[in-house]
Amino acid sequence: MNHDPDDPTARSAAQAPLSDADEQALRRAHAFVADRQFAARGRGSLRTGFELTAGLAIGAAVIAGIIVLSTRNAAAPHPAPAGGVSPTPAASATASPSTTSTPQPTTVTLPFATFPPSPSCGEVDVLPDVQGLGTQHVWVVANGNIISSHDGGATWHTEYSGGNPLGIDAIDDNDAWVVAPNGLLATTDGGTSWHLAGEPSQGALASVHFVNDSEGFGVVYSTCTVFSSSDGGQTWQLMSTVPYKVQSLCFPGGNDGWIAAGETVYHSTDLGLTWKAVLDTATSEVPFPAVRLQCGYPHAVSVQAHDMGGAAGSQPNAAWVSHDGVTFTQVYAGGMWNSGNSVPAGPGSYPGPLSIVSPSVTVWVGYTPAGATPAYLTESQADNSLTAEQAVDCFGRPLGSAFVTQSTGWVVCAPFTTPDITVIRTDTGGVSWVEQDTIPG
Repeated sequence: MNHDPDDPTARSAAQAPLSDADEQALRRAHAFVADRQFAARGRGSLRTGFELTAGLAIGAAVIAGIIVLSTRNAAAPHPAPAGGVSPTPAASATASPSTTSTPQPTTVTLPFATFPPSPSCGEVDVLPDVQGLGTQHVWVVANGNIISSHDGGATWHTEYSGGNPLGIDAIDDNDAWVVAPNGLLATTDGGTSWHLAGEPSQGALASVHFVNDSEGFGVVYSTCTVFSSSDGGQTWQLMSTVPYKVQSLCFPGGNDGWIAAGETVYHSTDLGLTWKAVLDTATSEVPFPAVRLQCGYPHAVSVQAHDMGGAAGSQPNAAWVSHDGVTFTQVYAGGMWNSGNSVPAGPGSYPGPLSIVSPSVTVWVGYTPAGATPAYLTESQADNSLTAEQAVDCFGRPLGSAFVTQSTGWVVCAPFTTPDITVIRTDTGGVSWVEQDTIPG
């Protein structure tokens, strides 16, 4: 309890003479301190300092206790009520706040950091900026924030702010992981709180893919090597059987797994113990492309490759799909991948995000920066044909897409003219769009 030094009651209590009992106790305290000082001087060893300090501290505590006790006795002549709680002074108009309130979940805050320039092993694919779980629950990572909606995007709330979170992998409404250049964030309560998970000692993870709340796989950005976790990302172990120079990976569940290493796509049917090369995406003009994968169903994968250089106003890119994990069909090809055959050029002159909807349907988004023309999306069907292109209501660069059905999906967009990030949704397969949120830059 603190006392006001200007309070006349407290001041007079502090100046009041001590009782006989208090005075005797005070003399005993002084004697105790003197004895400890004498004993310390007599021994003169390393232990001396500790004993002297302890003696002084104990003696001071005894003295202080006596003075405080005397002050309290003088200032409060009436006995305290049962339970030892003093009554609230009549002059106090506001009750003290409760100290037994339910503690709020804590959230770690990462300092801002960025990945260094792409390593020599290629352009590692970072996780997408948006993840949809059905038509109602969606997470978005943009401009240093993690935001979410549980009502299809009608309302949003910020779950995390700080550092530089870059992409998200969610497996259900509770469990999700977010990669950042200086730490892996995780939540097990649907984003109410985020904590710092573990990372390999070799460096930060640029991409992770969890198949359940325990088993996950990740690519270390600096070394392009793959690690696995069996405890929800707390610890990681190197997978020595994986080919070198991994750029992208996905594990849809069961024993199925996919990686893109260099220009080659590999498939595993034993959860990464062995790998088989199934697709070479390189051409003579583009010998070292960057490759991105999307999967979500056993034996089905969608592949996008693009030139890491590219000419002014365009970046050659191409796409393939496989519905059985063995046979691949080219869906579109632009620039140096287009051999002049009947394969369409694809949406936009630059590659955008892709979103696998089912084993036989993938939504592809592309964009063309020149003239701030809008992004376009199209779908590859079971027969690998493309639907008609639909304009995305985004005059900028699409950062991520998450389609949960052929009609319903979100696109996260970075406009060319502002640092803000917009979140838009369609329920018509791209025929019409609704802007749902803006994240300030």
